[in-house]
Amino acid sequence: MSLEEHKRHTFDTYCKRIVKNEAASAHREYKQQNQDEVVFSDLSSKEMQQLQYTDRYAPDRQTFPLLGMKIEILDSDLARALSAFSPERRSIIILSYLLDMTDLDIAHLFKLNRTTVRYRRKSSLKQLRKLMEGFEDE
Repeated sequence: MSLEEHKRHTFDTYCKRIVKNEAASAHREYKQQNQDEVVFSDLSSKEMQQLQYTDRYAPDRQTFPLLGMKIEILDSDLARALSAFSPERRSIIILSYLLDMTDLDIAHLFKLNRTTVRYRRKSSLKQLRKLMEGFEDE
Protein backbone atom coordinates (compact mmCIF):
# COMPACT_ATOMS: atom_id res chain seq x y z
CA MET A 1 0.00 0.00 0.00
CA SER A 2 1.38 3.35 -1.01
CA LEU A 3 1.72 6.35 1.28
CA GLU A 4 -1.07 8.16 -0.58
CA GLU A 5 -3.46 5.22 -0.12
CA HIS A 6 -2.58 5.02 3.58
CA LYS A 7 -3.32 8.74 3.99
CA ARG A 8 -6.68 8.31 2.19
CA HIS A 9 -7.67 5.33 4.34
CA THR A 10 -6.64 7.13 7.53
CA PHE A 11 -8.57 10.24 6.53
CA ASP A 12 -11.58 8.12 5.50
CA THR A 13 -11.55 6.31 8.86
CA TYR A 14 -11.23 9.63 10.69
CA CYS A 15 -14.21 11.11 8.80
CA LYS A 16 -16.35 8.02 9.43
CA ARG A 17 -15.57 8.16 13.15
CA ILE A 18 -16.54 11.88 13.30
CA VAL A 19 -19.83 11.21 11.48
CA LYS A 20 -20.57 8.22 13.76
CA ASN A 21 -19.84 10.25 16.92
CA GLU A 22 -21.93 13.20 15.70
CA ALA A 23 -24.84 10.87 14.91
CA ALA A 24 -24.60 9.35 18.41
CA SER A 25 -24.48 12.83 19.98
CA ALA A 26 -27.51 13.96 17.96
CA HIS A 27 -29.37 10.80 18.97
CA ARG A 28 -28.58 11.42 22.67
CA GLU A 29 -29.67 15.05 22.35
CA TYR A 30 -32.99 14.12 20.68
CA LYS A 31 -33.59 11.47 23.33
CA GLN A 32 -32.94 14.01 26.10
CA GLN A 33 -35.24 16.57 24.42
CA ASN A 34 -38.01 13.99 24.19
CA GLN A 35 -37.70 13.37 27.92
CA ASP A 36 -37.71 17.10 28.76
CA GLU A 37 -40.28 18.41 26.30
CA VAL A 38 -44.02 18.29 26.85
CA VAL A 39 -46.81 18.80 24.36
CA PHE A 40 -48.76 22.03 25.02
CA SER A 41 -52.03 20.10 25.30
CA ASP A 42 -50.54 18.08 28.19
CA LEU A 43 -49.77 21.17 30.29
CA SER A 44 -51.93 22.14 33.25
CA SER A 45 -53.59 25.55 33.25
CA LYS A 46 -51.13 26.77 35.89
CA GLU A 47 -48.17 25.74 33.71
CA MET A 48 -49.77 27.41 30.68
CA GLN A 49 -50.16 30.67 32.61
CA GLN A 50 -46.44 30.66 33.38
CA LEU A 51 -45.69 30.47 29.66
CA GLN A 52 -47.95 33.27 28.53
CA TYR A 53 -47.58 37.01 28.68
CA THR A 54 -50.40 39.48 28.62
CA ASP A 55 -49.80 43.02 27.49
CA ARG A 56 -51.45 45.50 29.78
CA TYR A 57 -52.90 48.49 28.09
CA ALA A 58 -54.35 50.62 30.82
CA PRO A 59 -56.32 53.44 29.24
CA ASP A 60 -56.96 54.88 32.69
CA ARG A 61 -53.31 54.90 33.73
CA GLN A 62 -52.00 58.15 35.00
CA THR A 63 -48.56 59.63 35.51
CA PHE A 64 -47.59 61.83 38.39
CA PRO A 65 -44.49 64.03 38.39
CA LEU A 66 -42.20 63.33 41.31
CA LEU A 67 -38.65 64.59 41.82
CA GLY A 68 -38.04 65.02 38.12
CA MET A 69 -39.42 61.57 37.32
CA LYS A 70 -42.77 60.45 36.03
CA ILE A 71 -44.38 57.80 38.20
CA GLU A 72 -46.92 55.80 36.22
CA ILE A 73 -49.86 54.27 38.09
CA LEU A 74 -51.63 51.56 36.09
CA ASP A 75 -54.47 50.85 38.52
CA SER A 76 -57.19 53.30 37.54
CA ASP A 77 -58.82 53.38 41.00
CA LEU A 78 -55.50 54.07 42.72
CA ALA A 79 -54.70 56.76 40.16
CA ARG A 80 -58.10 58.41 40.75
CA ALA A 81 -57.59 58.28 44.52
CA LEU A 82 -54.06 59.72 44.31
CA SER A 83 -55.35 62.53 42.09
CA ALA A 84 -57.49 63.71 45.01
CA PHE A 85 -54.40 64.51 47.11
CA SER A 86 -52.26 67.60 47.09
CA PRO A 87 -48.94 67.12 45.26
CA GLU A 88 -47.03 67.00 48.56
CA ARG A 89 -49.28 64.37 50.18
CA ARG A 90 -49.35 62.34 46.98
CA SER A 91 -45.55 62.46 46.88
CA ILE A 92 -45.32 61.29 50.49
CA ILE A 93 -47.61 58.34 49.75
CA ILE A 94 -45.75 57.38 46.56
CA LEU A 95 -42.31 57.75 48.12
CA SER A 96 -43.29 55.82 51.22
CA TYR A 97 -45.37 52.96 49.85
CA LEU A 98 -44.28 52.59 46.25
CA LEU A 99 -40.61 53.52 46.54
CA ASP A 100 -40.06 52.23 50.12
CA MET A 101 -38.52 55.42 51.49
CA THR A 102 -38.50 56.04 55.23
CA ASP A 103 -40.18 59.00 56.89
CA LEU A 104 -36.76 60.40 57.76
CA ASP A 105 -35.60 60.22 54.12
CA ILE A 106 -38.79 61.92 52.94
CA ALA A 107 -38.44 64.57 55.64
CA HIS A 108 -34.91 65.40 54.44
CA LEU A 109 -36.14 65.52 50.86
CA PHE A 110 -38.97 67.98 51.56
CA LYS A 111 -37.17 69.77 54.42
CA LEU A 112 -39.89 68.82 56.89
CA ASN A 113 -39.92 67.40 60.37
CA ARG A 114 -40.03 63.59 60.49
CA THR A 115 -43.13 63.62 62.69
CA THR A 116 -44.88 65.90 60.18
CA VAL A 117 -44.14 63.44 57.40
CA ARG A 118 -45.34 60.56 59.60
CA TYR A 119 -48.60 62.35 60.41
CA ARG A 120 -49.25 63.28 56.78
CA ARG A 121 -48.43 59.77 55.60
CA LYS A 122 -50.78 58.13 58.11
CA SER A 123 -53.65 60.56 57.56
CA SER A 124 -53.23 60.35 53.79
CA LEU A 125 -53.24 56.56 53.97
CA LYS A 126 -56.53 56.62 55.92
CA GLN A 127 -58.01 58.96 53.35
CA LEU A 128 -56.69 56.79 50.52
CA ARG A 129 -58.32 53.69 52.03
CA LYS A 130 -61.67 55.48 52.30
CA LEU A 131 -61.45 56.65 48.71
CA MET A 132 -60.53 53.19 47.45
CA GLU A 133 -63.38 51.57 49.41
CA GLY A 134 -65.75 54.13 47.88
CA PHE A 135 -64.61 53.09 44.40
CA GLU A 136 -65.38 49.45 45.20
CA ASP A 137 -68.97 50.41 46.05
CA GLU A 138 -69.47 52.09 42.67
